[in-house]
Amino acid sequence: MLKISKMADYAVVILSALANEKQSRTAGQIAEQTSLPEPTASKILKILARERLVSSTRGMSGGYKLARQVEDITMKDIITAIDGPISITSCADEKETGCGILSSCGVRGRWTSVNFAITNLLHDITLEDMVTGTGCMKPLPTEKENVHGCH
Repeated sequence: MLKISKMADYAVVILSALANEKQSRTAGQIAEQTSLPEPTASKILKILARERLVSSTRGMSGGYKLARQVEDITMKDIITAIDGPISITSCADEKETGCGILSSCGVRGRWTSVNFAITNLLHDITLEDMVTGTGCMKPLPTEKENVHGCH
C-alpha cells in the first residue's frame, strides 16, 4: 500500500486549519481546532517552521501562521517537509545504493518515471486545492476508466 505518514497527513490538517487565519494561533489553539494532541501539533509546527511553511512568533501575541499563500504551498512541499524526499521505491531514490538485486533487476530505472509522475502530481496540488476542493482534485477513477493525471 502506498501511503503518506500520519505526521504528513496531520501537517496537511494543521496547514488547512491555518489557511483562513489572519492572526497567529498558538500550538494549543491549533491542537484544539484540529483535535490533535498538543505535543503532536507542536512537533509538526516546529518542523513546518524549520521548513518555512509556517512562521512562528514568540511572546504574548505569538503563535504560528502560514509563511506563504495557500496557493503557493504544494502537497509535495508538505510531504517532503515531514517525510523527506518522495521515493516510491529505494531504487527511485538517488541516494539509495543498497539494493540487493540491482544486477539482475528487470525493471531497474523504470520506477524513476513513476516516482517522477507522483512527485509532479503532488507538486500540482496546492493547499488551496485541499482546502477548497478545487484544482486537480478529482474523484478516483473506476476500474473501467483510464485517467492519467490532471488535465
